[in-house]
Amino acid sequence: DLAEIELMNAFQLRLFRKESTASQVRSAQLLFLSDLEQGVFQRTPMAGGAIFERALQLSRKWTSSIGTRSLDILHVAIALEHGAEAFYTFDRLQAKLAEREALKVS
Repeated sequence: DLAEIELMNAFQLRLFRKESTASQVRSAQLLFLSDLEQGVFQRTPMAGGAIFERALQLSRKWTSSIGTRSLDILHVAIALEHGAEAFYTFDRLQAKLAEREALKVS
């Protein structure tokens, strides 16, 4: 699960940095997902699957416009999945992500 988030977020960061086009990123994502379905790669679920799914959703939704990193996304996903209302961080991009997801950032 963690490797999938890292890879998918890396694709979104390429969009953010204007290193790839949206169609190139989508094509790469589809190729990876196809390889996953065909057994080229195997997913080993980790405890907290809902957190990783939320992190993937946040990455797809925000990374190409904000430039958030995978572990920052995971922290926000954990807060959201546990029903947090406030989020504490010194990281500017992580704070922006948390705010866009309606968390009160301090």
